[in-house]
Amino acid sequence: MNKIKYLIVGILVVIITFGCDNVSYAEPIADIKTLTAEEAKIELESDDSIVLLDVRYQEEYDKSNLVGSILIPLDELLTRINEEVPNKNTRIFVYCQSGKRSEYASDILVSLGYKNIYNVEGLDYW
Repeated sequence: MNKIKYLIVGILVVIITFGCDNVSYAEPIADIKTLTAEEAKIELESDDSIVLLDVRYQEEYDKSNLVGSILIPLDELLTRINEEVPNKNTRIFVYCQSGKRSEYASDILVSLGYKNIYNVEGLDYW
């Protein structure tokens, strides 16, 4: 059963990564908490155990990023998240440029068993 779940998630990542410009996006598959940039800033100031996860591409991250964030591009999330964040109870604030990739990354994280996922407004709102 887990292999099927990983296969489906993998296919979704490939579809999202390699050109879904004309695809209409479905609603998120999980009940993920959403934060505005202002709410996230307040939380990050008061809790240094939060992982701030950027799911954009390296080139985007190099141009601008949030201080203290870690970069795992969306297309690498399945293969790298366990090594970067092994504790599935860690609070993870996920962001990208506009909020769409972070929404899908949040769904992937929940499908992998992560419990405290927050989709944060995109970098455009910071």
